[in-house]
Amino acid sequence: MTAGRNRGGARRAAWLPLAPVLTLYAIQFVVPMALVAVTSFRRHESAGEMGGFTTDNFAKVLQDPYYLGMLGRSLALAGETALLTAVLGYPIAYALARGPRWLKVVLLVVVMVPLMTSSVVRSFGWMVLFARDGIFSTLAGPLGDGPAGLMYTSTGVLLATAHVLLPFMVLTLYGVLDRLNPTLVQASMNLGASRTGTFLRITLPLSMNGVVAGMLLVFATATSAFVTPQLIGGTRYRVAATEIYEQSINLLNWPLASAMAVLLVAVALLTMAVYTRLSRDSGASGATGIIG
Repeated sequence: MTAGRNRGGARRAAWLPLAPVLTLYAIQFVVPMALVAVTSFRRHESAGEMGGFTTDNFAKVLQDPYYLGMLGRSLALAGETALLTAVLGYPIAYALARGPRWLKVVLLVVVMVPLMTSSVVRSFGWMVLFARDGIFSTLAGPLGDGPAGLMYTSTGVLLATAHVLLPFMVLTLYGVLDRLNPTLVQASMNLGASRTGTFLRITLPLSMNGVVAGMLLVFATATSAFVTPQLIGGTRYRVAATEIYEQSINLLNWPLASAMAVLLVAVALLTMAVYTRLSRDSGASGATGIIG
């Protein structure tokens, strides 16, 4: 009995330091999201006024081609961004894990500096490059069709969003590649395999869980991207996040905006659940090929 009470007291004491953090998390996230969820089931009467409970808001979002198209555009942007960051981020992460020390320092600076810069500032930089006479619009040729160059196009939004989220992909892949057992690569090459063959048969398969995990992380983040699509896409390229802003701030239709927000959160939570499962499986299945 005494031993059981001691263990229970030890568990409660272990949770005690987390109490301030959990309280702050509940105040800043759990409670607001609960209010958003409740609001999503309210009926919109007039500007800022809500009536009784209904499921019409979700029906409108999932059946109206206008809103359904924006949700699909958000998911498409997230998927394309995840794929593009994987293609661009893998060589950088590989160089970080296998390159000389000076190269690691340079690449880490290149990767980390954007994380310390506001996404608004980075988006304004892309606006300069994507302008009608900008460098990217000149080089893009047919992709920059129109008087505004790459501004207000899906290509421009994709490139800018990928730049913002690329560090998340690189850091995720770097953690996986850096822990791969180098003796597996050496053994492959000692047995006569080329560098390319070793990469395709050893390194890439062992790091695929990291690739998928990084893509899921980028996908979940890009689904609700707001600043970059708003500045680069403008009114010509609307996604769910920009429509939520329009409905809640300008039209004061908070129930409809809340319904769209709940759907985006559901997609993000589902994606992160898969990401967590893959991360756990990666650590278990790759234990023999990773340095402890």
